[in-house]
Amino acid sequence: MAHPASTGPVDPVTPPALEAVDGPVAPTYNILDQKQAHAALDHEFATARENGTSLSAIIADVTALKAVNDEMSHDDGNILLGVVQEVLTVVQDTLRLDEGDNGRPADTISVSEIDYKPFEALKGLAKKASAGRVGGDEFLITLPETDEAGAQAVAERVGEVTEKHLAGPHGDKYRALGINVGLALGTATIEPDMATSSDLLRVADKRMYNNKMSQVRPLSEEQIQHFILGLQHLTKANVRPRDVPRTIEWLGHQGVKEILELDLSGLESV
Repeated sequence: MAHPASTGPVDPVTPPALEAVDGPVAPTYNILDQKQAHAALDHEFATARENGTSLSAIIADVTALKAVNDEMSHDDGNILLGVVQEVLTVVQDTLRLDEGDNGRPADTISVSEIDYKPFEALKGLAKKASAGRVGGDEFLITLPETDEAGAQAVAERVGEVTEKHLAGPHGDKYRALGINVGLALGTATIEPDMATSSDLLRVADKRMYNNKMSQVRPLSEEQIQHFILGLQHLTKANVRPRDVPRTIEWLGHQGVKEILELDLSGLESV
């Protein structure tokens, strides 16, 4: 994923509010924008190296966002993004709480239906945790002084709660259109051979991609091979297996269906 150069570290404990979605209702979420999120990660990476402490990162990607935009509406797409940003605000605020703190996290959210109770076990896990939106459908969670097990615990909770709310009132409509909405997550923890925060992100991004690829598995292995061959036949270009998830999102359910129905007899297999 792209990692723009930062102009210096920001305070990851008190990030400024960010207007999250366009539309008639635009809640304010206490998460970072792209530049701030990468600057915070750079700062925490340097701190971890200096102090010899751990650092983990989570990349989260909203699957099927383009299909929702194309086959439903951009308002529906904004609803998906809003749900993810609500969840990340709740988990970020919970991570920063003291273990004995009985206060409700994420009071900064103006509109929220997210149940914060599943995150209570994460209280105090990462006092300087930060979350931010780093792309159209990608989000970054930075977890200072957090090991691999801690990052996995956070990712699991984020995935479970997000998917529950993404199904929401639109669940039946998604399924009727054949849209597989979800959240793909990848975690990474700092290693001695990592020179910069970009190395940490690269590992998290690769794991996120593998997770996302597994969510494409409503297509069988044979269908994926047929899909790649069909794309190569139509575009006259080489298609890699790693291109499949994004291409499926871009084409939408109907486009994928049309390619799977192509008669490719006589063409060489991938």
